[in-house]
Amino acid sequence: MNKKPTQEEKTALSTIHNYIYGNWLTMVVYTFAELGIADILEDKNASAEELSRFTQTKQEALIRFLRCACDLQLIDFHLDTNSFSLSELGQFLRTNHPNSKRNLARLNGASYRYNPWGNLVQILREGNGKKWSPTYEKGTLDYLSDKPQYLKMFQQAMNNASEEENLPIASSYDFSSYNHIVDVGGGTGNFLKTILRINPQLNGTIYDLKMTLEMAEYDNKTDINKRMKKEEGDFFEFVPDTGDIYLLKNVIHNWPEEKTLLLLENISLAMKSVKSNQTAVKDKKLLIIENIIEEKKGVNVANWLDLNFMILVDGKERSLLEYRKLVAHKGFMINRIIPTPTSRKILELSII
Repeated sequence: MNKKPTQEEKTALSTIHNYIYGNWLTMVVYTFAELGIADILEDKNASAEELSRFTQTKQEALIRFLRCACDLQLIDFHLDTNSFSLSELGQFLRTNHPNSKRNLARLNGASYRYNPWGNLVQILREGNGKKWSPTYEKGTLDYLSDKPQYLKMFQQAMNNASEEENLPIASSYDFSSYNHIVDVGGGTGNFLKTILRINPQLNGTIYDLKMTLEMAEYDNKTDINKRMKKEEGDFFEFVPDTGDIYLLKNVIHNWPEEKTLLLLENISLAMKSVKSNQTAVKDKKLLIIENIIEEKKGVNVANWLDLNFMILVDGKERSLLEYRKLVAHKGFMINRIIPTPTSRKILELSII
């Protein structure tokens, strides 16, 4: 006979229940975002019939889905008008919301990222996600290179994820003694633009693949477009030597060890060169901006990101000790670890 659970046990059981069925929640939010329902309901109510027509779905199936979206408080149902409206929570899944999470929801539920997680038992037994993740061997950008609609969504999702943290991170480091910053793997340049806005003496270069730079927009409201340039290239082949300070934000964790070491070697060669930037090598810096794995109580987002990168791309998050060992292989030393108001830390490196 089952023992009646205590209130504390009931709370714990509810938590376990939510963990068990968390994938249901993920996929309802993903589908809501993918179908653009928040955009449809932005400024009007709509019936199930209208939503079915707008989303090109079968009405009966959609109604069953909309009930679950109501349960998640993404939308509200109005019995008197037999219509749905967007809730306060659902507003964040609008494309044009200033803090939109739509592309993040679409990215997290996209089959190439979501499906490999369903094989976690096998991945743990095999030690890697090679057999299960289509992005494992060549990386996400290579996989998306012939899928422009997904590539655009990926870049927008990355921008959305970093927008809230760019200014706090950029404000945590003193860039006043530098002249030219090279953002290696800088994507569409949002982080670099943030740094340039608050450091008017700085010039900068976004260095990334051509397909990524094509999505980078200049800031025409300020003089930043005069102080920032795009340079296309593959950082596994070459890194420009124009900088006296280099950035790697959310880059290293995306790659396996051998490629990470190759990237660090190319940055080291760029920093040692005085052909395009005559700053003394000892004064040049590399900033690695990442989440750090720490042995401490409480939730650490680095643990989750580490597992995600292991599954999807053979990447990893690292502890501080692992970073010290990693960078020492390519002649770097960590001078300082600078906390930020975000979960990320700034590791300041110099050439030994």
